[in-house]
Amino acid sequence: MAIFTIARIYDEHESVEEYRVLVDSLWPRGVSKSAAALDENALLPGILNRLTSHARVTLLYGAKDPRINHAVILRDYLAEHA
Repeated sequence: MAIFTIARIYDEHESVEEYRVLVDSLWPRGVSKSAAALDENALLPGILNRLTSHARVTLLYGAKDPRINHAVILRDYLAEHA
């Protein structure tokens, strides 16, 4: 079963073994695509099944509030339904 974590896209990423997915529909301001090191650059309904096939998935968000953003909602949903 996959482990879902959330992180702000502006923070440094630690692991190269994580599968990184941007949850926000708009690209975060000031972050280059190469610096983001994403495996998926937009979360579409079609990739939800692929997320569960990875051991560790980090859902990235650009919002300032770590408690109120789309990544929190999606992480909770995936934890319930995966």
